[in-house]
Amino acid sequence: MEKINRQWILARRPSGPVVLEDFELREQPFTAPELKPGEILVQSLLFRCTPAMRTMMKANSQFMPPMPVGETVRGSASARVIDSAHDDYPAGTIVSTMPGWQDYAVVDAGQMPPGRKPDNISLEDFEGVFGGNSITAYFGLLEVGDPQPGETVVVSGAAGSTGSIAAQIARIKQCRVIGIAGGKEKCQWLKDACRLDAVIDYKSENIESRLRELCPDGVNVYFDNVGGATLDAVIENMAPFGRVAEIAIDASANEAYLADGYGNKRVAVVDTMTGAFKRYWGAYGNTPADDFITYVPGEPLPQQFIGPVHCAEPSHDGLIYVCDRGADRIQVFRPNGTFVKEAQVAPNTLGAGATWDIAFSRDPDQEFIYLADGSNMKVYVMDRQSLEVLYVIGEGGRQPGLFYGTHSIVTDSEGNFYTTETYEGKRVQKFVYQGMRRLDLIDSGPAWPASRID
Repeated sequence: MEKINRQWILARRPSGPVVLEDFELREQPFTAPELKPGEILVQSLLFRCTPAMRTMMKANSQFMPPMPVGETVRGSASARVIDSAHDDYPAGTIVSTMPGWQDYAVVDAGQMPPGRKPDNISLEDFEGVFGGNSITAYFGLLEVGDPQPGETVVVSGAAGSTGSIAAQIARIKQCRVIGIAGGKEKCQWLKDACRLDAVIDYKSENIESRLRELCPDGVNVYFDNVGGATLDAVIENMAPFGRVAEIAIDASANEAYLADGYGNKRVAVVDTMTGAFKRYWGAYGNTPADDFITYVPGEPLPQQFIGPVHCAEPSHDGLIYVCDRGADRIQVFRPNGTFVKEAQVAPNTLGAGATWDIAFSRDPDQEFIYLADGSNMKVYVMDRQSLEVLYVIGEGGRQPGLFYGTHSIVTDSEGNFYTTETYEGKRVQKFVYQGMRRLDLIDSGPAWPASRID
């Protein structure tokens, strides 16, 4: 039976606020096509309207390719599968996918797997409590911000859908939570319903001075929803060394090197005897900047650390090896911050990045680097002088010898190395040194069972 497909079309690019005249509603006959393997035919149930869509309507959108004028508005939706050529998505399944703003669409579920609505939650909860805004708040705050009990968390746009959830998650984590919102009604709701510790009304209060009053020791975690002047005001009140990832000690110089880290994206050096701040630097020895920058594989490497700056390890010969996770690179410096060299490992790794932590071999020359890669779930053995990868150990998994979120690594005097795992890994593993020999393969795969590499 022929169906009518209603489509919202982007009629023109908005200038300023989006208005109805920017769109056109079209109706045209729709005949279900023969599906190719991996495709599903869906019927939209509920469209999502997100801030990202406004960005995609711009001709110069860099978040995703611009929406073409004259075509269906690009957007996500909850939809019902009505025909399927994919075993994981039988007809009747409710999914979250990208059909555009139209009644019917064919989606390549093999190319971009949709999220499935669990049977035990309602569509309302699937879109609300477990929807995109909630996921943004959950992973943004917990995986990136990583707030600890007792820390001060500031949330801008705190009365919005994402901000209010982030603020409540911070309360669950036993943090002191300060919200920023506009207007008496919103601020009162945050106090009464969300039970935040304090609220700043940006329409009637000076954000920077109120933060100094409310946060004399600085802000530990800032969940930003608005940018601009609000972001600037919070940055001026961030706690020193609020998100340090790792500390290494140079005992001969009485100095501590701070991989600083998740927030400041720099290497900082302090005196271990007095705690005095001595110096700091960014990528290539540049002065760190707070500009938002991205790493794109194949393009020139950014002149600032992408972060997290996850390790800063001094070697015996007076060099500092720095992990810039977000750019999949190790940079090497002299103790004064002078740049020496760099190398990338797994340079197409995006998201959490590839260079999580390093440890040196314990021979006098520290000939080798052991690099933990939590994203690709491997350990790389590298030549310390050339930064060339010599050997790759591991695959992802939960069995002994496999890796799940390899977060940190250390070596001992007998040549063994030890790893810790984050996310759902939650374990420490020991790998026993077996001696030196020529290898036939650079990538050996997992070290379990032992016969795999004997």
